Amino acid sequence: MVKYLHFLRWKNLAIIAVIIFSLKYWVFETLTNTGLIRLPSAFTFLHTLLLTISIVLVAAGGYVINDMNDTLADRVNKSDQTLLLDVLSENQAQLLYFGLTLSGIGLGLYLASELKLYQLIIFHLGSSALLWIYSSYFKSSILIGNIIVSILSALVPLTYFCFETRSYIASYDKVFEIQYNSYFAVGPLSGFWNYTLVLAIFAFIYTLIREIIKDLEDLEGDKKLDGDTLPLAIGTSNTLWIVRALLVLAVSGVLLVYYIKLQSPPFDSIIFHGYIFFTLVLPSLYIIWLSFKTEMDYEKASRILKIIMLFGILSSYLFYTFQ
Repeated sequence: MVKYLHFLRWKNLAIIAVIIFSLKYWVFETLTNTGLIRLPSAFTFLHTLLLTISIVLVAAGGYVINDMNDTLADRVNKSDQTLLLDVLSENQAQLLYFGLTLSGIGLGLYLASELKLYQLIIFHLGSSALLWIYSSYFKSSILIGNIIVSILSALVPLTYFCFETRSYIASYDKVFEIQYNSYFAVGPLSGFWNYTLVLAIFAFIYTLIREIIKDLEDLEGDKKLDGDTLPLAIGTSNTLWIVRALLVLAVSGVLLVYYIKLQSPPFDSIIFHGYIFFTLVLPSLYIIWLSFKTEMDYEKASRILKIIMLFGILSSYLFYTFQ
């Protein structure tokens, strides 16, 4: 059982759950319980749990088909590791992929129909399609595959945002019309949208950086299989300059958002500023420093980026604490 969880990237799936539940209980619930009008969420704990499971199932299916289509490269890049097709036949792996993906879509459809918001199933269908397209056609491509994975990362908070806010608006639309005359310009949903958008952009940029570094790490395997990744197209040195530029962009964006644009509580707290500086800015600068070393440790850089992303997600706890 443990080895199957490894193939499903259970740590990444756990991070998806953390993103959704932290946004739900540390951001959205905080905002809707501190304003002038306090209205309980129409999106219950059960709804949140079902949405999380549905997204996790779709993502797990994506990891399965990715491993299936990447077996040849992984035999070079991960020669010391047991691969999915070493423990499952190709037919079994395909059944696992379809079972996970269709279960996730089915659960998402059930939730959307339960809320009478059928259009929201587009997130599950779109994510499933992007995962299949990425694994089948763009796994080894110049930036396209990297961008697809980054979009999928950004879609996690945005999917929850749409399910939560659409059900909230459907329940309290008259209140919004009377009190705010708007859904997102003012009121609790405004702050929630700003926070979710920042988190989605943050997830996109840092995932893109991490995917490019993983391409550098897998360079030899991609070269033997005639891959078409960015490092193979422009070389390691030029790719590292793109990584550095993206990291500078990410750090600049963080500084702009948290130190200039967000001057209201809890973002103006010295603790919040310190948290962002020590968990996002400094580690990003450290990776830039690593990139100038003769032999960059790509695996180490990838781990640091994952930790940065996790701390970025957990910043929502500070939002809850200091709001």
